[in-house]
Amino acid sequence: MARIPAVAEQDAGVLGRLAYRFARRRFGAMPEPFAVTRHHPKLFRPAGRAGVVELTQAIGLENMRARANQALGITEQGFDAACRVRTG
Repeated sequence: MARIPAVAEQDAGVLGRLAYRFARRRFGAMPEPFAVTRHHPKLFRPAGRAGVVELTQAIGLENMRARANQALGITEQGFDAACRVRTG
């Protein structure tokens, strides 16, 4: 599957360039997911403090779940192979 290309800073618009500068200062480099979301303006709009807290909580929960599964030896169930659409 092809990856979605990142939007170059010169093509990101005024708000995008400002956000890119902020991200470079904060993280030292432009995070790829951040640059790709410029393709979708509705995803890029500010979520507010509550949205950032909710996103942070969801990421933390998934990280904890993945670590617990690994520690318990739980492996993937193979749903991808079982649910694949057969052609021909």
